[in-house]
Amino acid sequence: MLAFESCRTGTLCLRTRRRAHAQRTCRPSVCLRQVEKAVQLLLVVANHVDLNDEDGSAASPEGEIAAAATAAAAAKLEDRRRRYRFELLRAAECEARVSFRFVVTSLLSMNTGSDWNDINPFIPDETLREILKLVPTMLLHASAIAHVNDLLMSCAKLEAQLDALRMQLDKSLTELETGAPNHKLASLVGVRTKAVTNLADQVAASLHASRHYIQQDATFDPRFLVFEFIRSLILRKGQVTIVRDFQRALEPHNLRAIKEAPETQQFYLAQQMLMGQGKTAVITPLLCLILADGRSLPIILLPEVLLSAGRGVLTATFATIINKRIYTLSCSRAAEAEPRYINLMQNALRYRMPPDALLPT
Repeated sequence: MLAFESCRTGTLCLRTRRRAHAQRTCRPSVCLRQVEKAVQLLLVVANHVDLNDEDGSAASPEGEIAAAATAAAAAKLEDRRRRYRFELLRAAECEARVSFRFVVTSLLSMNTGSDWNDINPFIPDETLREILKLVPTMLLHASAIAHVNDLLMSCAKLEAQLDALRMQLDKSLTELETGAPNHKLASLVGVRTKAVTNLADQVAASLHASRHYIQQDATFDPRFLVFEFIRSLILRKGQVTIVRDFQRALEPHNLRAIKEAPETQQFYLAQQMLMGQGKTAVITPLLCLILADGRSLPIILLPEVLLSAGRGVLTATFATIINKRIYTLSCSRAAEAEPRYINLMQNALRYRMPPDALLPT
C-alpha cells in the first residue's frame, strides 16, 4: 500500500461546453505537456550521480591522492572513483539508466529500494523517497487527463446527438402541422431521445469520477493506479468493488473456509456483469495483474469467438509498461490431455517471472 498526500479523491469537475469551444481550449494539451516535462525532470533527477565535493567544487581524484592520509580520506577517494567509473560505464552504455517504465513498475515491487540501488547505487535515500512520492501524483494526473479527453469526446458526441434529435423534432413537428404524421419518424425520435438520455447520464457520471480505490487514510494499492495509467482510464466504483471481492475471496483463509464449509462462505468466487461494464477490457486484465504474482498462474477461459478480442486486450495491457507473456491453449471438453498442453503449462510456470497469464479457449 502507498500513502498519497494530495488529490486523494481525484474528483473531476468539468464544465460542459460546445464542441467548437472545447476544441479551441487546449487545457488537456497543456496539462499533458506539464506531465511530459515532469517525466523528463524526474528522469534527470533519478539518473543523477553527484560528482562534486561537499564545498561544491569539482572532484579531482589526482589531487586527493596526496591527501589520502587517513582511512576517511581513502574511503572518500574510493567513493569518488566508483562514481566516476559508474558514470563512464553509463556513457559507454555498459550500465543501465533509469527509464520511465522502471520508475512506474518500481511502485509494484516488493523490493523497491534494492531495485533502485541496482540501477543507480548513488541515488540518495531522501531523493528516492521524494521520487516515490511524486510518481503517484504524476500517474494520477496523467490518467485524469485521459479521462478528461474521453469526456470531451463524449460531450462532442452528445452535442451531435442533440443536433440530430433537434432536426428530427423539427421535421416531426412540421409533419404534425401539415396533418400527415409519420409514425416511423416518431419512433426514431423516441429511440434518439433514449440514446441522448443515456449519453447524458454517462457524461454526468464522468464529471464526478473519483478514485474509489483510495482509502480514507490516503493509502491505496498501487496496482490499481498503474493499471489506470496503462489503460488511460479511471476505474469505476463497481469495477473496484468486484476486483476487491475477488481478492478477498482468494485469500488463503477464505479459500480454506470455503473448502471446509462452502455453505457459510461470505465471499463469492463468481460474479455476473452486464455487457459494457468492463468484463473483458478492465476486470480481466486487472485481475491478471493482481493475481499473477510469481506464485499463481491466472487462467482465462474464453469461447473461440471472443479469443481474438480478449487476447488483444491482454496484449495491449501487458506490452508497454508491464510485460507479461500471454500463452494461448486451444482445447475443448472432449479433448484429451496431450503432452504439448502439459509442456505449455510447465513452460508458463517455469518462466513465470515476470508473472504470466494462460489464455485457454
